[in-house]
Amino acid sequence: MKIRAKFRKDKVEVKMILKHPMESGEIAGRTKKSHYITHIQAKVNGNVVYDVDSTSSISKDPFFKFYFTGAKKGDKIEVKWVDNQGKSETKKAKIK
Repeated sequence: MKIRAKFRKDKVEVKMILKHPMESGEIAGRTKKSHYITHIQAKVNGNVVYDVDSTSSISKDPFFKFYFTGAKKGDKIEVKWVDNQGKSETKKAKIK
């Protein structure tokens, strides 16, 4: 997972790439076990700033971009995703 968080004027811009295969389970007429991210959450100073449920219709290694307010330079953002197989990843990044 790659996270870039920058303070711009009165808000923070977050760009992130989540390394994940995002398999829907259906590929050219054959069935494969589905494997995709189901939930993504970002927190700053214990407060949730981004919370989304996703589906298998998102591409491999998805890119997300969002904005939020209420943070300052130097704060850390923590992003966690969970997939339909129970796997998860958590990463922190400093807001620049």
